[in-house]
Amino acid sequence: MKKKEEIHYHEAIKTLYKIQEYELTIAEAEIMHQESKRAELRINMLREKVSALKACVPEEIINRYERFKPNNLPAVVDMIHGNKCSSCHVSISVGNLPRMQADKIAPICQNCGKYIYVWKE
Repeated sequence: MKKKEEIHYHEAIKTLYKIQEYELTIAEAEIMHQESKRAELRINMLREKVSALKACVPEEIINRYERFKPNNLPAVVDMIHGNKCSSCHVSISVGNLPRMQADKIAPICQNCGKYIYVWKE
């Protein structure tokens, strides 16, 4: 029986954060610069970056990320002071936070289901 590949959540979530930023930039550029060839080239370049980054993230993480996109909701949020999710403001359990930071469990808010960036850079 093949052992399931270990997921490094820190790197995966950090990459999702970049993907999310690029996708927001693409959406803004499409609205603001609809007729511009220069903007079109930049948008295509960003789409290529997004595709390349997505290829580096495990499929199960990308699938969860994609579930939030139809509603234009951020799928990756920061943790705010007091160990709270910056989306729903519910505290992360004291027992789960160190396990999330140690890559032992997925850094997912138990209330809203979004990925939480729990690492300090």
